[in-house]
Amino acid sequence: MAWRMYRPFLNTFDFDVDPNDETIPWAELKDSKLQKIKAQFAVLEMLAELSNS
Repeated sequence: MAWRMYRPFLNTFDFDVDPNDETIPWAELKDSKLQKIKAQFAVLEMLAELSNS
């Protein structure tokens, strides 16, 4: 099983995005952020399971 490294999701967000910028691909950005957040929760769940064993 290959292990993947993830940065904490707060470090992956760009808080300087202009919500009125029409050049931003919002659907792609949403999917990308959702994937990163889900990956972080998977890591947190794995750590919780390991700490309970």
